[in-house]
Amino acid sequence: MVNPIIQDLIDTEKAFPSEFISNQLEKWIQLVDSASRNIDETCPPKQGSSNLMHLAGAYERMIKFEEPRRNYSSISYIIHGMDIPPKFDPKKAKELGVKPGPQFGKLSKGECVVVDGRTVRPEDCLIGELIPGAIAILVFCPSEEYIENFISHKQWLSYHPGGVLYDRNICIFHITSPKVLIHPKYVNWIKQFSEKTKHLIINEEMCNKKPVLLRSDSFIKELNAIEKLFFPLPKPQVASTNYESFLQEHKIHYDVAEFLTIFNFRKFQIDSSQTLKISDSNVFEKLKTIPNFMEQYEIYQKAIRNVDSGKIPPFIQNISRDQTELIFFGTASADPSHSRNVTGMLFNFFQKGSILIDGGTGTFHQMYRKFGENLDNIILNIKCLWISHKHPDHHTGLVPILKYRQRLLDEKKVSTPLMIIGPRFFEGYLRELSLGSILDINYKFYHYSNFFGKTNPLEKFFLETFEITSIQTVKVIHGGDAAALILNHKSGWKVVFSGDTRPSKSLIQAGYGCTLLIHEATFTDAEIKRAIKKAHCTTSEALYVADQMKAYRVVLTHFSQRHSPYPISDFVEMEETQIEDPSVIIRKFKTDDEIEDIDVKSKVLLERYEPQTIISLDLMTL
Repeated sequence: MVNPIIQDLIDTEKAFPSEFISNQLEKWIQLVDSASRNIDETCPPKQGSSNLMHLAGAYERMIKFEEPRRNYSSISYIIHGMDIPPKFDPKKAKELGVKPGPQFGKLSKGECVVVDGRTVRPEDCLIGELIPGAIAILVFCPSEEYIENFISHKQWLSYHPGGVLYDRNICIFHITSPKVLIHPKYVNWIKQFSEKTKHLIINEEMCNKKPVLLRSDSFIKELNAIEKLFFPLPKPQVASTNYESFLQEHKIHYDVAEFLTIFNFRKFQIDSSQTLKISDSNVFEKLKTIPNFMEQYEIYQKAIRNVDSGKIPPFIQNISRDQTELIFFGTASADPSHSRNVTGMLFNFFQKGSILIDGGTGTFHQMYRKFGENLDNIILNIKCLWISHKHPDHHTGLVPILKYRQRLLDEKKVSTPLMIIGPRFFEGYLRELSLGSILDINYKFYHYSNFFGKTNPLEKFFLETFEITSIQTVKVIHGGDAAALILNHKSGWKVVFSGDTRPSKSLIQAGYGCTLLIHEATFTDAEIKRAIKKAHCTTSEALYVADQMKAYRVVLTHFSQRHSPYPISDFVEMEETQIEDPSVIIRKFKTDDEIEDIDVKSKVLLERYEPQTIISLDLMTL
């Protein structure tokens, strides 16, 4: 027989939980509650009861309270740890005449044994007392409007003075905003618990923002020790202490959570020993212990010192770091790894604004690591978003950035639209997210076909905002809707971003004489077959494009994770590699624009192009 609640919901026009409203939502919550917990609310929970949902050897009860003006429910949890019984004492058992062996086993299991006609009970052989299990209360109180409904719940009577659980070991996890935490009514609710109650605060404003990727952050520190200009250290976000002083005034003893903070039920203590800590030891001294490190470091320093300023184009000689910078948030393809995130870049013009170029998974986290407490300003400063094509490693990290940006704009009551340029897929993607109430942002979308050739519907916007005289997109060889980006600045410099592509004649022509070429080099020379099939470039092909384009500098990026973190190390090994004839390889994409049969090996091109070639790394800044 079908549950009547389910049948009623099925009969409605909109039988999707995300679309339920009012009484439909209440029915759905009722159904989920009864199906997942099967709890009789009129009966107190019993230790070890099989009809309760277990969580790490504990039972829990759900407390649902609603904000009165909306039908949004918030659920808090009370988790009771298992009681710790007295331990079986072999010494007491022996004193009562019980012999080690099967009889010991029965007593430890709670069974009685007979010794010389006497009955020995389990409780006669115990040491210590029953220790009641600790209680954890997880409070989810989104805003001040929920407080009255929350604190008035009858469940709290058991934990306040005179209640049966008042003297138990209790730890409250305050997963609330600081405004809730310092609200007079909420503070008064906290004070109703015993003084030995522990309080653990978990919120964005008060928790320290330490790195959560230890290996990745250590890697960036090593690069910073070698070159501080290109690899500035990430800036951790400092937590606010304004609210902490308020809690101290009210004599509320609390701890602020960090990543990997542990609450130990049995010991009833908060353990911070596992939280990540970056070593303060001298990173450069550790690097010096690597064989041949100092030799290579001296070669690098000599090359930097011997740069001929006369060869630097005059239009970039006077550009300072606080005018224009390019930051790489990810330099790999497909999926993130501990050393490389997937594609994402920020063209930062500081006071004028910035252009976000692609944003794969993890881009928001990389921005967080890079900018720390200045993140809000950086996000608000994004005026334009450019997406090269529809593959996930180029756009799946954009939603949290866009949501965060819109939230900041709403707080400031600003409604400036974000200019978005990309494939048609992304326009539909944004529309679907908007219909599902997942993402609601103010934007104007332009397909990059609007920027083919000399057309530019945003010419005035780019000139007034970034002093960019022209923006051009070039259709490239990576499926049906992929493009490269070319920017020309009024001072004279020209930047080309290839996106994902095979070597393209059109791109070489459009980007000829560029100041900086950022070109994908997904595969090594030995992987030419895979490169052609997947419509990507090998190292040789990327360098060949740079050579034909007469680029002043070239940055190689979008490396396969197979070669992470140093794809450049394969060059010498591949000098004599036999490359399979590209003409016999089945191409996934075929176009007359593709340059075929490039037979120059990467080592030859690298020797020619070494002074101009940069191997990109995450959080590198140019």
